Amino acid sequence: MLKPMISLALLGAMFGATDAVANNDAQLWLNGGLRYRPVKKVSLTFDQQIRRDQNLTKTDSIISDLAGAWRLQKWLRLGLGYRLEWERTKKDELERVQRLHLQARLKHRVGPLALALRLRLQEKYERDGEDIESTQTFRPRLSLAVPGWQGLEPTLSGETFHRLGVSGNDGWRKIRLTVGTSLPGTKTHRYSVFYRSQIPLADPDDPVEHILGLGYQYRVRRRKAK
Repeated sequence: MLKPMISLALLGAMFGATDAVANNDAQLWLNGGLRYRPVKKVSLTFDQQIRRDQNLTKTDSIISDLAGAWRLQKWLRLGLGYRLEWERTKKDELERVQRLHLQARLKHRVGPLALALRLRLQEKYERDGEDIESTQTFRPRLSLAVPGWQGLEPTLSGETFHRLGVSGNDGWRKIRLTVGTSLPGTKTHRYSVFYRSQIPLADPDDPVEHILGLGYQYRVRRRKAK
């Protein structure tokens, strides 16, 4: 399992080597998390993430996420979450950023395929001089999952980021395209890998980000009622 991960990491470095010519940036996102289901239809997750950017040479951010989801129907899931992030600024300092989100996910099966639409509304709080600036972003994401094979569950997704309160096309910040899959694991130990391309829309001088993501999640077993 390590060989394909190493190969993907080398591929990310190759993307970064062309940064001066093609305005690309290779990044590595590492995520470790816990999931617990206190009742059948409710799940709680905690994730700790480190993101490396500038062709994997610097830590861009350190992120802690706490989220909950409620499966209202088989096709409808509601969720909310809180993020505490230490984000690197232009002054090369780590600054505290906080974020809240609300979301709904609709899922529909077409034969063996699973089509999902996630609608997320988030509000981000960060320091602007002596003031605290808040921004609201709407993030619709469409994903397609195919049947698993030998522990693999490939997924394709596309997501857009739209800044609210901004007039015209300036509100469209970026597009996120992702291809990923779960990896062979157990009921309690889950692994995943993805490749993601983030394409900037608001600032043409921003680089296209090529991201390799590696994830691990420990699922706490729920005690069955006696």
